[in-house]
Amino acid sequence: MIFSTTLDLTPGQTVARSVYGKDNHLLMKRGYELTLSSIALLTELTISGIYLEEEGTDDICPTDVVEPESRIKCQNALERAFAGLQKGASNGKRVMVNPAQIEAATREMVGSLLDAQKPVLAMLDLRSENNALFQHSVGCSVLASLLGKEMKLADDMIRQLAMGMVFHDFGQTLQPASLYAKKGTLTDAERKTVQEHPRLGFRKAMEDDLLSPLAAYVVLRHHERVDGQGYPDGIKGDDFKRIGRIAALVEVYDTIISLRPYAPQQMPDYAVKQVLCETGTAFDKEAGVALVKCVAVYPTGCAVRLNTGESGLVVSTEHGKTTRPLVRLFYNEDNSRRTPEDVQLDRSDGRCIILSGMSLEKVRRAKVSLPKISIADELDQLAA
Repeated sequence: MIFSTTLDLTPGQTVARSVYGKDNHLLMKRGYELTLSSIALLTELTISGIYLEEEGTDDICPTDVVEPESRIKCQNALERAFAGLQKGASNGKRVMVNPAQIEAATREMVGSLLDAQKPVLAMLDLRSENNALFQHSVGCSVLASLLGKEMKLADDMIRQLAMGMVFHDFGQTLQPASLYAKKGTLTDAERKTVQEHPRLGFRKAMEDDLLSPLAAYVVLRHHERVDGQGYPDGIKGDDFKRIGRIAALVEVYDTIISLRPYAPQQMPDYAVKQVLCETGTAFDKEAGVALVKCVAVYPTGCAVRLNTGESGLVVSTEHGKTTRPLVRLFYNEDNSRRTPEDVQLDRSDGRCIILSGMSLEKVRRAKVSLPKISIADELDQLAA
């Protein structure tokens, strides 16, 4: 199967992985043939892209580190709780959030990840602007748990980290929604208000006994930085606990790959590079190294272009070798179709990826100059 952005879909293409909407509602099941109206529906729901069937890609099957149903269950529980809170706030009423369902869904989601051997996050996350806050919260929870496992945190601490990340933007629900939907630059006053959301979320979580002190710490510190340039308190050094450092790095990475009103959604290789460029200063070095080991820089099914001019799709990625995946080549350097060939990228081979994207058509036809250093080598150096 291949991944395609919604903008690149055409009638007649076949859905390879079932597509779900809000409340786990099935929109399109595997094998469904796209029509103009179904593509319009995906666009209306702001779903960024879907997986499609494509000749020669039957064995390219991206798998999530957690069950998709578990993600959706956690998102739905979170959305119901936050919706009640916002409704109560708009009516001037104090509303208590019951964290039991959210905690149960989070424990289920994280449980399978903790049992896995050397898991790699290698699947492009299907996201929608309509569910952006909840998808981001759950995405951060999964990724933070993955990094916690890679960094050998105790299982109980990983579970608390996961709960903290599910609730990390809790404070945003206590502020005007217009602040987070704004496409232009925030005013100084608006920025100061936004920078208070970690503290608001922390206080609410502690007052209502929603989270353990450690999970609440994650809520308070997810925008802090190792060099003291974060907010709300600008802490650094030993005052910035390890679990908070993981949260800070994960929050930025997931934000970059998310749909946002003020910036375009980016591919994982771009996000990883942005984070690694600031490890040792803004972000924790150990967490940055863990990120590269267990997050596929080039997710399964994404399109890639090599320095040789050849192009194809990512087939799979090994733990610890995420910058050099197994690639299936479909096009020669002159853009002519070729017999598909699987190539395991390796430093000694000389082949390397210079461009990635969600559309093979766009990636293979893009005008791109050869970089002085490959993305793989650059990321390896930054993570060294």
